[in-house]
Amino acid sequence: MSQQSQETQTIFDFPGAKSSVWSHFGFYKKTTDGDRPTDELDKTYAICRQCHSKVKYIGNTTNLQSHISKHHFTYPYKSHTTHTQPKLVDFMKKLPNNSPKAMVLTKAVAVHLFSDMRPISTVESSSFREILREAEPKYTLPSRTSFRESILPKMYDDTRAKVKQEITKAMDVSVTTDCWTSNVTQSYMTVTAHLMCNWQLQNFVLQTRELPGVTGNFKILFFKLENYQAPTLLKTCMML
Repeated sequence: MSQQSQETQTIFDFPGAKSSVWSHFGFYKKTTDGDRPTDELDKTYAICRQCHSKVKYIGNTTNLQSHISKHHFTYPYKSHTTHTQPKLVDFMKKLPNNSPKAMVLTKAVAVHLFSDMRPISTVESSSFREILREAEPKYTLPSRTSFRESILPKMYDDTRAKVKQEITKAMDVSVTTDCWTSNVTQSYMTVTAHLMCNWQLQNFVLQTRELPGVTGNFKILFFKLENYQAPTLLKTCMML
């Protein structure tokens, strides 16, 4: 086929093409033995729309981009690829303390501290920090002071508000006490509230306090209970 006939031959777009390089290339249609075009694209060669050169098409745009760079370097070409390779700095960037993942990790550490009755100094342990560093290198563990002065007190206030809500809604509340003496002869009492919520038994530890004087002094039941503002609970305590 002559150069003139190639230049007058129609170049058809590649349906479904995503790369911007296809704005400079297309395909001829296959022909019959009588050089009559069919409806099927001939994908053996991609046709350059600038110089009508045939570029071997192997299923990707590598050859096409190479042709543009070598022969049409003054022609505007811009890649529209949306996926960029992450930079190393993105992997090393620390999580902000208020990011969702950092907040989940901080809460998990706080739950570990009070559920297992661990000292707050645990967060300063080098081995504990190493565990978190291996689990999530971008996470920065808050300081011991932050846990003591803000994180744990806030979790206490949130939990106390939920307990207060459940006690206030309950029709009846029972209270049990547990008294003991430590190894250094200090006496303590723990007050626990029991109630039914959605036909399920719920138990809430309300207070643990040192008993000044005799261990059996039941007046200690009233310490801080008024803060729950639950008439049913106070009525139960007064019946003891």
